[in-house]
Amino acid sequence: MSLILSDLDLTINMMTRSASSLQIDNKLLQTLIHSANLLGEADKDIYHCYCVGRIFSGERGRPKYNISREQLELYLHYGFSLGKISEMLFVSTKTARRRIEEFNIKSMAFSDLSNEDLDTVVSEIMRISKLWLQAYVGLSAGQRSSNSTGESTRSTT
Repeated sequence: MSLILSDLDLTINMMTRSASSLQIDNKLLQTLIHSANLLGEADKDIYHCYCVGRIFSGERGRPKYNISREQLELYLHYGFSLGKISEMLFVSTKTARRRIEEFNIKSMAFSDLSNEDLDTVVSEIMRISKLWLQAYVGLSAGQRSSNSTGESTRSTT
């Protein structure tokens, strides 16, 4: 919304400077100014609506952000990325990740594979990729040699 406000502000400034030469109706200019003020107030209200509060525990260090488990679960359920969640809560990505870990929330984006199972899957993918690459390079080399000699490497039966 701040981009809209800045564009509207620029338009109002340009219209104000050239109002007499362009014969712009003063009522139109006043309506635009009033609209910009209303949008500015709405933008402030939206910010305060979604900004999370802080928990002052009386202990040393910064107060913690008051992010509920339900908020995080809802955002993750609807598929929001960690970056988008942190944007919506006005906290850093690191803070959002830490809260997800503190609440031990399992995201749909993560797998339940153990480290050993994941290593096995990655090893298998690497093995197949290596075989595919070797076959592709071998085929390409065979095609290059047949193209340079003019002979076909395929056997005819």
